[in-house]
Amino acid sequence: MSSNNFSDRFLNAVGSDLNLIERALTNKLHDYIQLKTLVALIAGESSQQAKAVVKAELYHACYVGQLKAERIPGKPGIPIQSGFTAGPFSETNTKVVDATDDDYIIHRDNARRYFQWLGAMPEEGTPLSCWLRGKTADESRKLREDQQDKADFQQMAIERWRISPQMRITGPNGCAQIVGKAYVQKYTPDTVEGWAREVAPEGVKGKRGRPKKISVAQRK
Repeated sequence: MSSNNFSDRFLNAVGSDLNLIERALTNKLHDYIQLKTLVALIAGESSQQAKAVVKAELYHACYVGQLKAERIPGKPGIPIQSGFTAGPFSETNTKVVDATDDDYIIHRDNARRYFQWLGAMPEEGTPLSCWLRGKTADESRKLREDQQDKADFQQMAIERWRISPQMRITGPNGCAQIVGKAYVQKYTPDTVEGWAREVAPEGVKGKRGRPKKISVAQRK
């Protein structure tokens, strides 16, 4: 039996014959995608100027760590000289060929937490939403968002407590407000505080945040 038969089935399974949007809607994009691919999912049919702005914003978010990504160093390129000599005149030009900019690859989980942090999640069933959720268009519309939101928030809370192990759960400087600001607005403070308690360090679970200030009028 020819190996081409399996080769064709493999390429069909991974969606090699589909365009970017079709691969996203059928959940055949990789868990990790390049920054330029994420730009295409966000910008869609937008103008080149809009795509350039989206790319610049994402690049900055990756560079400063707001959007966690793995950096792929670019290449400086090869300088090549060309020119001519005509009588007393000569001209030499140098251009760089094969240069590439730095790039990033981004995991869907980190991208999803970044958009949630921004408070700018895409509509369910769109190509970007399907990739972020790891679901097809039909599955994405049926997914319970609160389960995914809880898992994302708790992962970010755990990472924050590794850096600040004494951070409290409640209060204006507590984990629920600092890490879960977007979730508090979407659900309720009590809900997000409950999520935080499930993963909080043992020494933090019983601590309360700074109490609200009570005015003189309220005391009477």
